Order: sequence, then structure tokens, then C-alpha cells
Amino acid sequence: MSIYAGTGISEDRRIESAVFEAIEEAKKKLKGAEVDLVLFFATERFAHPNLSKIISFRIGRGTPIIGAIAPVVFTQERLSKSAIAFALISLNNVYINCAGLKNHSSPKDPLSLGEELGQNLLYGFKNIPRSFALTFTDNSLANPLFFKGLGERLGFIFPIFGGSTKLRYLNQGASNNSSVGILWGGKLNYFLSIKHGFNPIGKPHEISAFSDNVIKKIDGKSASSLYEEYFAKSLLELKKDLRYLSYLYPLGIDLPEEEGYFLRNIIDITKEGWLVCGGQIPPYSKVHLMVSTKESALLATKKATEEQVNFHPNFILAFNSVSRYNLLTREANKEIRLLKSQLPGTSIIGLYTKAELAPLKTSGFAGRLTSYNQTISLLGLK
Repeated sequence: MSIYAGTGISEDRRIESAVFEAIEEAKKKLKGAEVDLVLFFATERFAHPNLSKIISFRIGRGTPIIGAIAPVVFTQERLSKSAIAFALISLNNVYINCAGLKNHSSPKDPLSLGEELGQNLLYGFKNIPRSFALTFTDNSLANPLFFKGLGERLGFIFPIFGGSTKLRYLNQGASNNSSVGILWGGKLNYFLSIKHGFNPIGKPHEISAFSDNVIKKIDGKSASSLYEEYFAKSLLELKKDLRYLSYLYPLGIDLPEEEGYFLRNIIDITKEGWLVCGGQIPPYSKVHLMVSTKESALLATKKATEEQVNFHPNFILAFNSVSRYNLLTREANKEIRLLKSQLPGTSIIGLYTKAELAPLKTSGFAGRLTSYNQTISLLGLK
């Protein structure tokens, strides 16, 4: 067994007590194995600058600590909007290097920031076979230049996974303007399952003018006309309903190399009728208006879980879109129950993010790095 993990979660209102309770629960599941890495996710109530120092005191100095703040966190036991969750990870013949960038607000451009993070992750990995990288970052996820910079250092088809979070921790430091990550190597097997549960509405349309993450025209008309015509609403009315439209009716991009439709949330509509998306737009793509239901979203979770059942992971790291949480609302707990029932004995830790990071082509892990919207991503390790 190359990797073994114990998870724990606590909703205690006192930070130190919650850290102690969740760590003790995780230690019991680890069954005496040595802790080589601490991974934690916490909701905003726990966003204290000394949080990682409190964790280090409980675990012992010298153990790498990576963490992030998210609106909702979970383990295989439960989901919570007010909790801290831990995965204490024991590694056998697996090598890691934890690194980060402390200040995204520096004069450096996104390309340089991506290169710097990639270089920092590579430190100490000479003559060690690399498997994949795990990163947590801010809205730089939406910038293709940041991806390009990472690719310049790690390789353009090197598998990188992660998500966007509000606050990130590396060892005993924390920052809003930062990126943190882990480079993994050695004898480690992994498998990614990524699903969304959305289906296309009507005929495909063509993006005829765009720039980075902004769609200016679809079928030669202002991009917003796709929504205006379907919902019979004015541009002003669409802007008022933007939050509702964003998570219920995203755009689905049809790419030959992608398995199914690739989703983009609409995060803003300009006065010109341009659609600002939650990530880069592939050039001159065919797009559909998409729709989902609670049933189809849960079916996507079921399909992703079934793929992991066939892989037999010891540990799963889950990234779930906060838009899916808004869609499922009270039924979001069904996802956790489904994961636990289908993967008994597997340690699971996860968080909800604004964007999920993974290779564009999921089969075989070969493809350029991009950010996803509206997905559930399960990274199985063993």
C-alpha cells in the first residue's frame, strides 16, 4: 500500500477544540501509521491566521501542512457549512514536495507566477519520477497564462489537479493572495473521475467572437441574445437573474477531445451583451445552452463514484462545484451518503470550490490544463 489516510471532521465552535477533535478522529482511523502529510479544509469560521500553527502544535513540527478555506467541506462521514476536516496521510515509497507563492499581488504577471510555482514544486525532485501535482489557488485559475507558466515548468501534458479557494495555508503561513501545492512522485497510482450531470438544450451554436474568458458574439449576434431569446427576457432582466442562470443554465462547449460537454458558468453580462465566463473559452467552439436537475446531478455523482469503485482507491480527494451545492441544496448530503455506501472503508476528504482544476482530456490524463465549472471531481489514490 503506497498511501493510507485517516480523516476526521469537527463542528466544535472553539477552534482549538475542533482541531483537536478532528485530528484525534483522523489518528484513530490511521491506526498508528506515521503522519507524513496533513491536508485540511475548513469553512470561513476557522479562517484564523494562526490556524496552521495550532495544527502544527497538535501534529508535531516538521510535518508538511497544506490547507484551504471553502464555503462547504466534507469527509465520508458528513458535509458541513461550519466545520474543519482533516486527512492525515501516511506515505510508503511516495515522495512529495509542498511549495507555494506568498504574494499574487506583486507586479509579476500570471505567466511568471505560474512558472515560479512550478519551479518551487520541482525543488528537491531531481531523479525522482513525478506523478502529478495538486494545487490550491485564487482566481488565477481563470487565467490561461497562469496555466501556461505551470506547463513551462512541469510539462504541458503533466497532470495537475486542484481548485480555487478563498484562503490557503502552507505549513505555518496563510495568505489570500497565494497559491500552494504538492508535487507527488514515486510508487503511486491515481485515477480521476470528473462529471457534471448537465444536458444540452436545443441545437448547437457557434462562438464567433471571443477574448480569453469573454464571449462577445454567438452566431454573429451579441452573446447574450442566446439567453434573451430562450428566456424571453431583456438584457437588464438577465443581469438581475444572473446568479440563478449561472448555476442552472451554464454553457456547454462541445470539444472533440473532451468526454462530453465542457461547462462554463456565466459570471457577468456586460452592457454590450458580452458573456463573461468562469474560465477560458476554447477558440471558435460549438456551444449549447445546458440544463440540469437534482436527479441528473446526483446521477453524475453516481457515475463518478462507480469509476472509482473499479479503481479501488485507499483515499479520495474530492473537488465539488459550489454551483452544484446551490442546485442540490438540502440534497447535497445525498452525494456524501452515496460516496460512503459505494466506497466503504475508503477515506474521503473534499471541499466546494468556484472552479475545479484538471487536464482538459480526462481519459489517459493527456491534455492541456484548464479550470472546470459545475463538476464533481474525484481523485482516487492508492
